[in-house]
Amino acid sequence: MNILPPDRDIFHEAKKSVSVKQKEHLVKAREKAKQTIERRRRLEQEEKQKELSKDDEEEEDDEEDPIPPVVKKQSKRITKKSNDLTEEEYDARKFEKFMKNMSAYERMKEQNIKDQEEAKKVKLSLNQDEYDHMLFLLEQEQKSKELQNASPIEPKQSDPQQEQVRRVVRNCVGSYNNKTSRFGNG
Repeated sequence: MNILPPDRDIFHEAKKSVSVKQKEHLVKAREKAKQTIERRRRLEQEEKQKELSKDDEEEEDDEEDPIPPVVKKQSKRITKKSNDLTEEEYDARKFEKFMKNMSAYERMKEQNIKDQEEAKKVKLSLNQDEYDHMLFLLEQEQKSKELQNASPIEPKQSDPQQEQVRRVVRNCVGSYNNKTSRFGNG
């Protein structure tokens, strides 16, 4: 028998409550978005009105003067925070901001390296007895190293005659003790 739990327990999770600060922030953000949309609409309407008035003036001028007017090249302007900036000024500010961010990144990178080096260091807090014991152990280790360096142990050189005698004795004793034949004991 297959009994499955209801889907609402699995697929429908309880929604998290929204804090008061988040609600206030959302209200402010919506108001600001509405203001920017309204401002853009007004600017577009003003531009359309200017274009219509220019078209009307051009028609009147065309009737009087057969020579078309010279169009002046205007530099492109980029608006940022309701300030009219030329492209060069905008690029200069953007570059300054980039350099500030890069310098902050370099400082943060150096700090990270220092933090990693600091983390590698061993930090101990010892009382006086433990500290004295550690110093004693270090001194003993240094003394043992000095002794090893002062008189290294040389390997013993054995006489070749003694080794030959040992081999012969081993072989002889081994043959007397080993009473086995090729096919078993006997």
